[in-house]
Amino acid sequence: RRWQGRLAEMLSDFRELAGVQGIDFGYSLVRYQYDAGEREQALAHYHAVMLRQPLPPRRDLLGGATLCNLAYLAARGGDSTHAPQLYDALKPLAGSFANTTVAKPVGEHFLGVLATVLDEPAVADAHFAAAVVAHEKADAPLLVAETRVEWARLLCGTGDTDRARELLAEVDDTATTHS
Repeated sequence: RRWQGRLAEMLSDFRELAGVQGIDFGYSLVRYQYDAGEREQALAHYHAVMLRQPLPPRRDLLGGATLCNLAYLAARGGDSTHAPQLYDALKPLAGSFANTTVAKPVGEHFLGVLATVLDEPAVADAHFAAAVVAHEKADAPLLVAETRVEWARLLCGTGDTDRARELLAEVDDTATTHS
């Protein structure tokens, strides 16, 4: 439902678990809470998590997913304080897909959003380009589109609106093809 913009339909089912310590999928739920429109609450959960979450996180199947979700929230909240730590922790996973039950973009994607927060547009641009290549190689058009949206966000911030429009037109084509 995330890609359909329908997460709000499920908020009542997971709101209480968002960011709860000890629940493996709690950080994913914070991201979904943000995407469902409860942005202030989600960012409050994110900041509470960052006070207790060691970086890098524990080394298990959820370590990469944890970093990806926290990177996403750092970007949405403009958290330049924790972004460098998240970037360093996520960098070894640049070419990895940190999937659990829900597909997530490759690590390069999340490094790109963190580089955007850190005002490193050339670095972010390179990460987004690498993410698109990885997603295309994996035959994952919706992940390609998700990266192009983030890339366009970066380009709008740097004033390259023509290139941003091109990327968003490609996203629109993907949405039309896969709807």
